[in-house]
Amino acid sequence: MASSALHTRLHLRDLDQSKKPIVLAMPFSVPGAPGGKDLKCGAAVFDQPALPLIREPRPRIRELHDAVRINLLPGARAEFSAYSWFLQECGRLNALAAGKLVHAHIRSMRLEHDRFLGNLVVDMYGRCGRLDEAAAAFQEIHEKNVFSWNIWIGANAMNGQSMAALELLKKMELHGIKATRVTFLNALSACAAPELLAQARSIVEKITAAGMDRDVLVATAVVSAYARCGAMASAREVFDAMPARNIVSWNAMIEAYAQHGRGADAIAVFRLLELEGTFQANKITFLALIEACSCSWQGNLGTGRLFHHRAIASGFHTDESLKNSLVNMYSKCGSVEEARQVFDSIAPRTAISCSVMITTLAQNGFYREALELYREMQEEGLESNNMTFLSLLEASAHLTALGQGRRIHASIIDYGLARDLLIQTALVYMYGKCASLDEAREVFESMERKNVVAWTSIIAAYSQHGHCEESLELFRRMALDGVMPNEVTYGTLLSTCSHAGLVDEAYDNFVEMKNPRLTHYRCMVDALGRAGKLDEAEDLLNNMPFEPDSVAWVLFLGACKTHGSIERGSRAAESIREVAPESAMLCTSSCRGMILTLAEVDTRDA
Repeated sequence: MASSALHTRLHLRDLDQSKKPIVLAMPFSVPGAPGGKDLKCGAAVFDQPALPLIREPRPRIRELHDAVRINLLPGARAEFSAYSWFLQECGRLNALAAGKLVHAHIRSMRLEHDRFLGNLVVDMYGRCGRLDEAAAAFQEIHEKNVFSWNIWIGANAMNGQSMAALELLKKMELHGIKATRVTFLNALSACAAPELLAQARSIVEKITAAGMDRDVLVATAVVSAYARCGAMASAREVFDAMPARNIVSWNAMIEAYAQHGRGADAIAVFRLLELEGTFQANKITFLALIEACSCSWQGNLGTGRLFHHRAIASGFHTDESLKNSLVNMYSKCGSVEEARQVFDSIAPRTAISCSVMITTLAQNGFYREALELYREMQEEGLESNNMTFLSLLEASAHLTALGQGRRIHASIIDYGLARDLLIQTALVYMYGKCASLDEAREVFESMERKNVVAWTSIIAAYSQHGHCEESLELFRRMALDGVMPNEVTYGTLLSTCSHAGLVDEAYDNFVEMKNPRLTHYRCMVDALGRAGKLDEAEDLLNNMPFEPDSVAWVLFLGACKTHGSIERGSRAAESIREVAPESAMLCTSSCRGMILTLAEVDTRDA
């Protein structure tokens, strides 16, 4: 390579001689150095924590692929700066095919053991989600340095391989390589679940020993790691102890509270930020605050509107991600009209914005509108994703629109999502609701891994359509497969036993439950009542660990009417009047009807 630094723009060969040369920006310069030596990039390519991928339009990826093919000619060794730039662009754009071409060219030049290029190859494969290829490239690197380990740890963390990333940190230490700030940042990003809290604390101890605990970037990463591990008290303790904070630190704490459903605490931290007056809220701040307003079951509509107006005043009114977040917030707060107004202001519509709006409509019971928006989305040529299809299947199920559900299933197959566990479970539910048990069973049996939700869906499908024996047989299969039933499964099972007259089996399953809820007590009262065991049903009602509601008493009243027990029916009616006075007229009518019916029977017998 030439010893002088390369220019920050690289002119590549023409893709087509009739067109102007393609000029691709190189955001760094590379001092010349022999292939065996490290090259220092002005962009500090190896001294950065793992970042999320940036998805670019396919034409941009095709352009990059063509540029690689034309500029890296067989048998001609390129400059290291060209390899470096191409590999970084392939990783940034998730252009795996182009990245493989670059890697193949590096191999053909026998440069695969070079540490500088090897580090870039590992980074490229990591960003493309191909850890097997990244691992192979990592093993080929001779004389790995801290940059090599940082990149490999970051690649594993970025792709959800938390334990592997943390194990790599230990191996790195065993190799005598001292951790840098980036090492700790990547390792902390791998601590993303409560079961990894001990590892997070261990890393924090190492950070303190290395004297980096007062570094604002590292301390902020610790706050986020503790929050992801569910240790909110520890996260707040670290945040409060920071000698200096930046807006990223404040956002991390606000986001942590919002993501844990503690909206009031998130907003309180924002108030402290305003009181301090050092930093202005940015887009990330408003995204977190809007999420905070969606935390509770009914949301916080008034505060959400306030932050909506603040975001507009701050100049973020055109940002699509913020608008999508607002659509979701208004949906959670029950204001579908305002959610639709925000959605309609997005121009042009994108696949993500349409998916968010379809989900909003489906979750709020606007099933036909959700399907209509999907039709518009198809006409505009926008692609769907998992969330879109899940919402559409829910809409089809509630409308019992079997034909529509089948068409959506066909689209799912076209998108290559037919093996997605959530999609398969939703298909079972949809076909079951539409009474197409054969199709529901076909999807269910094709599932490689069946979780409790899938089992519950197929059990409920058969139960709802009167196939109680088949439903119970599936429950037994579920037990043999080692899948533990949840509350919904038990509720479905108890209801099935009740309608099948299997009161003993219902009781056996009821006593197996650790903490039965009111809905399970209702099912058991119904089962006992249907079987004519009114004394036991009334005794269960009077000895519940919580107050029976009107639904439980109405079920018992219906059983009393069926079996002609006027005295018990009167007591049930009186209990209903106490817990639900608005039902008094209904209870009186039911009791009167029961008495008249019994009088007619007595007269006929006489």
